[in-house]
Amino acid sequence: MSTCREADMERQPLLTLGDNEQNECTKSGSYIRIRNSDTGKKEDTDYGTYSPANMTEPNEEADSLQRSEKTPNCEQHTHSLMMARLKEFHIHSKLSQFIVYSLISPLIWVVLLIIVGNDDLPGGTIFVLVLLECGGRLLGYLMNLIHVPPMVGMLGLGIAIGNISFLDLTQRWNPALSSPIRQIALAVILTRAGFGLDLNTLVKFKWLVLRLAFVPTVIESLSIALLTHFILGFPWIWGLLVGFVVAAVSPAVIVPRILELKAQGYGENKGVPTVILASASLDNVVAISFFGVALGFVFSSKGTWEMLLQCPLEVVSGCGFGFVWGAMNAVIFNPSGKTLDADESVAKGIFVLGGGIISILGFKLLDFSGAGALGCIISAFVTSTIWKHRGFLEDEINQIKWGFTFLWKFFEPLLFGVIGLQIVIADLDGKTVLLSVGCLVAGAVVRFITTYLTVCSAGLSTKEKLFIAIAWIPKATVQAAIGPIALDYVKNMQGAKGIDTQLEQLATQVLTIAVVVILLTAPIGEFAVVFSGPRLLSKDKTTESSATLTRNDPPSTSA
Repeated sequence: MSTCREADMERQPLLTLGDNEQNECTKSGSYIRIRNSDTGKKEDTDYGTYSPANMTEPNEEADSLQRSEKTPNCEQHTHSLMMARLKEFHIHSKLSQFIVYSLISPLIWVVLLIIVGNDDLPGGTIFVLVLLECGGRLLGYLMNLIHVPPMVGMLGLGIAIGNISFLDLTQRWNPALSSPIRQIALAVILTRAGFGLDLNTLVKFKWLVLRLAFVPTVIESLSIALLTHFILGFPWIWGLLVGFVVAAVSPAVIVPRILELKAQGYGENKGVPTVILASASLDNVVAISFFGVALGFVFSSKGTWEMLLQCPLEVVSGCGFGFVWGAMNAVIFNPSGKTLDADESVAKGIFVLGGGIISILGFKLLDFSGAGALGCIISAFVTSTIWKHRGFLEDEINQIKWGFTFLWKFFEPLLFGVIGLQIVIADLDGKTVLLSVGCLVAGAVVRFITTYLTVCSAGLSTKEKLFIAIAWIPKATVQAAIGPIALDYVKNMQGAKGIDTQLEQLATQVLTIAVVVILLTAPIGEFAVVFSGPRLLSKDKTTESSATLTRNDPPSTSA
């Protein structure tokens, strides 16, 4: 037995048939047509004007006319139910992301195969790039599900592609693409870092932030230089080079976790998360700038005194370019007002990032590698600072930050994938790898102790100082960006002067150490931060936030 019901009025039966009958009601003028299930014939019965009220009380025509306008027929009611159920239907968010990441790779591959042809077949350059981008993102997502940094999966995919010989996936891969991919990724990293720095925070915690950015980085670099010189036999300048590669902390690993703790109110009463967020970007600047200077000493044909004079010249050049480009960006654009202009925001982002790319690539051509990174981050910092003072809306600046975050999401799998491609497991010496691990562990211990001592005079408790020291352990992003640069220089020199076996071996060891430090410190460091945060930091309930943060959308201060 079934009935027609009103949707938004009193739910009363419109028409009831016998148990052996199956009703089908349709509007037909002033009649209700009923199909008798026994005879199969349709019978028209006059119940008055079509309305629910008339079916029950056919004589009340006035009321039924008013109510019939609000009463849906059976088909409308069924359609409404279907649409309501469709709106309620949803797939679990993690299952949805897994399906998307699984299907996007073959989708992009098929589209490119139609466009470029054979170069998109296995072994071609386009095929490798698509596999690194889409496959790396899928593996990164799976790693994140088990609380392992995504870059570990991306790096592992690159190593697998380059070392599974029977698949021969890289037979037509063009290694020359690796360098520009890393350079552009480095520009994105530093631009995001500079654009995310806040002048007020730097002024408020200036001495603590500066100490935390300089002291642990320099001390760890010197300790790594000593260890690699006496244990691995590196020349002193190469030891410093690898030291500054290793020393940079990875905001991409720690910043999302620190923000989660900050949102829950952990450490907010003394500003511990704020100090870590501000110091992480500056730490990268220090390490990359000193790395550029060391790189110049290793590969420059200039004399010692010329190189010593070049160091302050690089600092002045980088700062000068950064201030000029940043000030230009800040004055040629005007605030969008109350209504955001998406096109203008894109143009602003292009100018900011374009200056960073020009700085890194341009100073590299001029043999001023250390100035490039400095100019990139200062230009972004100056631009954002002046824009804030000129009254740019916070939403507008956040929109540009989101653009840099999107670019980082795109370049992250490529960056870690191409560095994995350069690792040839068959060429690695097991003893050298073990000794490298020993050097890295010793350097991490030195960094931990140095960081703890650095914040001793900051008025923090013992637990808070321990947490900051733990947060300063993870390494990943900068190592992937600058670890292979020395090997690139050696290969370029080989084309002009022939093969230098010793330099090639040293550069390969630097790359190997960069990969090992990522695999060693990124997962361990992230787990340590997540585990120790609630146990070492006090919770300030007055500042607890209900904001929802995700790992895949790190803030612009991360790299």
